[in-house]
Amino acid sequence: MYNLLAKCKNLALPIDMKIDLFNKMVKPILLYGCECWGYGNNAVLEKVQLKFLKTILGLKSCTSSYFVYGETGITPLSVDIEARMISFWSSRINPLNAKLSSTLYSIMLSNFMYATNRNSNTFLWIELVKNVFIKCGHMNIRDSQSFPNRKWLYANFKQKLTYLFISDFHAKTDNDSKYSNYRLFKTTFEFENYLIKTPYQFLKFIIRFRTRNHRLPIETGSWSDIKSVERNAHFVNVVVVLLMNFNIY
Repeated sequence: MYNLLAKCKNLALPIDMKIDLFNKMVKPILLYGCECWGYGNNAVLEKVQLKFLKTILGLKSCTSSYFVYGETGITPLSVDIEARMISFWSSRINPLNAKLSSTLYSIMLSNFMYATNRNSNTFLWIELVKNVFIKCGHMNIRDSQSFPNRKWLYANFKQKLTYLFISDFHAKTDNDSKYSNYRLFKTTFEFENYLIKTPYQFLKFIIRFRTRNHRLPIETGSWSDIKSVERNAHFVNVVVVLLMNFNIY
């Protein structure tokens, strides 16, 4: 990832191209074999993606992840992992499949169905697959094991998981005071075109303003637990003074 960042910097590549290179060069390595181990704690993988995005946007490491996802229109890696696990499940359930993995799945499922203690670590993979079906509202597919084809199933779950994250994104930004200004201009979850259309010398200031990476009173006041109303009043006073100094007021 750092090698990619160095090359992107030397070649002065645009942000959308940097993201595309990350998705093709780094992300496949992060997600290699996730169909099998995706039930684990994948927070460390998400840190890698967020680290890359914050670096190319010039943001502080403590910047909220929702700002980063919102500006780039990128979803967490968990969306890809869970969709790929469902796709892998669809290829293991065929009783005519002679692969060892299909045989092991049949044994695991049988043990899971008759287990007295399903809270053990033995069935983590099956539990996560079940939870993804429940989350996406497709338990009927799991129970009937009937669907058009594997590609359709993967695309359907990828779309549904993406929609669920976007819903969570809007719920978070609409109800948290941290995003009170952000939701004024962020109405749709998508890649922001200003990231590639704004001249580089001005781009960092726009990004920092939108993601609260600045030192205006409305932001620095929160570090001292000053109420939002008082911070706004202070900002208005500063503006009035500036206007009076320039004989505008």
